[in-house]
Amino acid sequence: MCILITTNAHPHFPFVLCSNRDEYLSRATAPAHLHEYAQTTILSPLDMARVDHGTWIALNPATAKLAVLVNYREGMKLEVNPVSRGVLPLEYVTSLARSRTEFLNELRGKYGSDVLEEIGGFSLMFGTIGERFDIISNKNGDDFKCFIDKEVHGLSNSKFDEPWEKVKLGERGLKAIVDEAKEDKETVIEDLLSLLSTNTLDNMTDDFEANFHNIEKTIFVPPLLVRDYTRGNPLAGKYYGTRTQTVILLDKNGQLTYIERNLHTSDDLTEEPMTQRFDMKIPYEQ
Repeated sequence: MCILITTNAHPHFPFVLCSNRDEYLSRATAPAHLHEYAQTTILSPLDMARVDHGTWIALNPATAKLAVLVNYREGMKLEVNPVSRGVLPLEYVTSLARSRTEFLNELRGKYGSDVLEEIGGFSLMFGTIGERFDIISNKNGDDFKCFIDKEVHGLSNSKFDEPWEKVKLGERGLKAIVDEAKEDKETVIEDLLSLLSTNTLDNMTDDFEANFHNIEKTIFVPPLLVRDYTRGNPLAGKYYGTRTQTVILLDKNGQLTYIERNLHTSDDLTEEPMTQRFDMKIPYEQ
């Protein structure tokens, strides 16, 4: 049950985003890296478990376009749709679209007029860093704009106008970081990673099915045992939980820092976390 929390209200860092990816720990995934998509260099991790090789977060360093995807929770059923949701961030950051309408028209032109009906439930936050962001969803009928004022926004696997407790908790935590107004980038990064590691369910059982509805209350999901995981879902693994944490921080000079911390890449719970960092200049005007 993934989460993203973002703000443009920090006095020293005009764009802040932090995100947890909750997934089967053994799901094949390529870590964040610079790669080519549609003849464009982008920065993103990739989901290698599906042939589409989609993603949940993508950045175009040349244009400062960013897109972050969260799935809509539709129970524990396995559903493989004709078009993977994971292509949406990749399509947006490599598109020429400057508006929600233009982007949707591009998607329909490439994947068909019924593309939103043929994709599993999702919410996508997308836009150009330093400008307003849009949220589109095939589970909410209305368009929603972020960053109209100095605000904190969160998204998880519910409808974006019906936030889970983990989103409310994350928004309060990010608001506290904003109010502290620290100037040191490394300190703020550590504070954001600490927020992403907030586990409010320390005493829960490690059984996934027993806690399916509890994990909407905690930002960080510890490894949960998935019983009978070999039945019916070829993408399932032995454990489910928070496996990847991402922090994006932009300073007033247009210097962007992208941190990815991979806590797990397999069902081996003894493996050490791996952190990688990308520092780059992006187009940005205050």
